[in-house]
Amino acid sequence: MIAGNQSNTIELKIGNGTSENNASDYDKILYTLLILSNYSYSKVAPYAQGCNWSVEYTQGFDNFLVPENYSGENRCFYNSTIDNDEFECADTNKGNELFEDDAIIQATYYLLRENFDKNPDDCRLDIKASDYYISTMLMPSVPFLYYTRAEFLSWK
Repeated sequence: MIAGNQSNTIELKIGNGTSENNASDYDKILYTLLILSNYSYSKVAPYAQGCNWSVEYTQGFDNFLVPENYSGENRCFYNSTIDNDEFECADTNKGNELFEDDAIIQATYYLLRENFDKNPDDCRLDIKASDYYISTMLMPSVPFLYYTRAEFLSWK
């Protein structure tokens, strides 16, 4: 059982003989974690295209696509060299307007920031991007979110 908000240690001992020192280099442990984000929904935005993300983690850099079949030109960056007041640690090849206009980019940013960046002051992720998978689900036809007044007048 993986406990939240603390370090978890997993020890795996597999032996193919009488001594525990006979473990193979090919012995592995596979695990799956479900991380529930406090930011499960983005703001309502006119687009939901996605981005090719380049991120910095504590051991280097990595790239991934959100959604995984994204094939557009949007490039998003999450690293320690970005000085962006509104979206700390992140920027895009088109600036802040891309964040404001794309719901998938917003949701990905908040997911990275709140769940994988344990030290937001250095803007480096603790988990390598290729070690996880981010899926998206779009809600088409979101109802109009602002108050509208409509009047109908009829004359006889």
